[in-house]
Amino acid sequence: MKIVFFDADRAMRDYFKDKNFPDAAVDFVTGPADPSAQGAAEASIISVFVNSKLDAGILSKFPNLKFIAARSTGINHIDAEYAREHNIKITNVNGYGEFAVSEFAMGLLLCLLRKIIPAYNDMVAGDIEMGKYIGRDIHGKTIGVFGTGTIGSRFARLAHAFGANVIAHDRGGNPEIADIVEFVDLETLYKKSDIIALNIPANAANYHIINAAAIAKMKPGVVLLNVARGELIDSLALFEALVAGHVGGVAQDVLELESAMNLAAGVDSLSRDQMEIVMYNERMLRMDNVIFTPHTAFNSAEANMRILEMTYRNILDFLKRADA
Repeated sequence: MKIVFFDADRAMRDYFKDKNFPDAAVDFVTGPADPSAQGAAEASIISVFVNSKLDAGILSKFPNLKFIAARSTGINHIDAEYAREHNIKITNVNGYGEFAVSEFAMGLLLCLLRKIIPAYNDMVAGDIEMGKYIGRDIHGKTIGVFGTGTIGSRFARLAHAFGANVIAHDRGGNPEIADIVEFVDLETLYKKSDIIALNIPANAANYHIINAAAIAKMKPGVVLLNVARGELIDSLALFEALVAGHVGGVAQDVLELESAMNLAAGVDSLSRDQMEIVMYNERMLRMDNVIFTPHTAFNSAEANMRILEMTYRNILDFLKRADA
């Protein structure tokens, strides 16, 4: 049996070099999933990060594939329907980023509200103008947390610690934070929140859940914070709301078509509609009340180690089941 790790950096190679995978050969590929990489097409098991887009066309070129170990919580980069139809099992890693992602989200929010980035840039340039850095407190604001899973609930606790009034929407609720959060319906969350933090998965039901109609229900000047998935927000609607001033600020670690924002990736394969999304993202990136970062909220040393540990266990569990 062959295992191939894609998106493999030095830390991953160092971690797995001494790990035992019974009766399996292991290869590492630096780039995203590519069946044309040397020997990769023979793999029965592959492990990927979100940079690897495993659509049906790519998956069909792994004829021996039985198992995908995703090194992420979300698996919207994998064609799960194709996998089901071809009896390819998928696992993900849950809970690894509870602290890393929630803390990063709070950092993004602080940078946006307190204008930390322009203050730093002006300090470096030696051109300081205090009036430009007047920001807003988190204390006393109503923060709406949309989704209270592991990361959303941790973020809610951080917001509460800052003295915010925290409300939340989650279909299943979360009794673990009921003492600090008021659960409300989605319409109420939109209406009452000064800041809305998205912590829900990307799926067909949630695609563009933040669209023009949703934004129209929000407070004028609302701040949107997204460390979940870029597909949750309609980029055109967000751009227009920023220009109109209805949305007062945006901080996102995730974007629609975020891989296309990396110029090295090229844009030749994008459709006209996709090119339009990239254009709106680039225009928003130049706005003073917008902060985008390159999907790095997960990226702490501690979280990366948990990802590798969980991935190793997931692969071992599959190998044991396969031998049973």
